[in-house]
Amino acid sequence: MERKLVYPYKLGDSFPDVFGFSPVAISYNFQDADITTLQYRSAERDSFAFFRMEGDTIRAQQIYVVPSNQDFEIRQVQSLANGSFLLSGSIEHGRDIGWDGWSKPHFKWLGPDANKWQEDSKAPFQLHYDTEETSLIIFFSDFAADLDYRIIDVSGRSLQSGSARVQVQIPLGKWPTALYYLQLWNRNGNYYGQQPFIKK
Repeated sequence: MERKLVYPYKLGDSFPDVFGFSPVAISYNFQDADITTLQYRSAERDSFAFFRMEGDTIRAQQIYVVPSNQDFEIRQVQSLANGSFLLSGSIEHGRDIGWDGWSKPHFKWLGPDANKWQEDSKAPFQLHYDTEETSLIIFFSDFAADLDYRIIDVSGRSLQSGSARVQVQIPLGKWPTALYYLQLWNRNGNYYGQQPFIKK
């Protein structure tokens, strides 16, 4: 069955009164059977509005104003049930770096309170530790990837392992507050490294 897009606002609506800019384009990402993430952008690509739609209901929305000194180009947006948004894209370095001048994938995470940004262009994946849910969320360039993970403590002892999907919460065990590491592989056995996190 063909999915029907539901737009909370149409181009030409009173965006300046609501969000401070007038959108000129809308893009979307079907995430699940009933979940769509919408992205509105300004003509200058310096202001964006993101919406998480569950059916025809707005469940979350965020405004992102691109810093004036940053050349981050948004390629895809994913929304999470807690009201946060994950932006994936590239940074323009100029023609002298790489065949097209663009960096490898970068990630930016906009938390529910709109002030929690994380970025690490050197890491193949990133982690977000949800203190309320006591869980981890993996951010990875391939949103549809099937992954395997293992969590170890500082001594290298394995505490938890299993399969994981991008942006799906991984509940953690009742371990003491300490530094831990998540190691990540794809199903073909390719190792992506490990990222630290502090369980609170």
